[in-house]
Amino acid sequence: RTQLKEMLEYCRKNKTTIGHLVVYKLDRFARSMQDHMALQSLLTKLGIMLWSATEPINETTTGKLMEHVLASFAEFDNSVRSERCRNGMRARAEEGCWVSHAPIGYINFKDELKHPTLAFDDSMFEQVRKFFKEFLTGRYTQTEAIALAEKCGIRTKKGQPMSKNGVIGMLNN
Repeated sequence: RTQLKEMLEYCRKNKTTIGHLVVYKLDRFARSMQDHMALQSLLTKLGIMLWSATEPINETTTGKLMEHVLASFAEFDNSVRSERCRNGMRARAEEGCWVSHAPIGYINFKDELKHPTLAFDDSMFEQVRKFFKEFLTGRYTQTEAIALAEKCGIRTKKGQPMSKNGVIGMLNN
């Protein structure tokens, strides 16, 4: 979260002139209770109070309770959405559907029943086959596989050379 890091650095540098950090809602500030408490602790050490523009949090006993309740609900809501997403992806996978972009060497395709599936990517299939055949000789480390992928002509969907993470991900898949 680049902007959060930048904001915290700004707060560190300007702690003598900042009294409050105002967020729109606490669920936009942190997505877990643990993160919320760590950020709150950091702000407290800097002498900066956290305020919400739309929620009743403050330094009173009730305000602190509300802050913790709202931070807990933010984590709960995030967990529920993650669970629904995982369940939806699992259900699609169990139906035989591919739930994301096709891996290198394949394309997303709809079968005769219009169900999403995979098909070989004719423009990249031979390069991928050559790569795996050569890698399976055991003469290459994962790091060396990056150069091997380049040598075999494997490119991303956008025509760029594969990154280290991309090649390692391809091997893991």
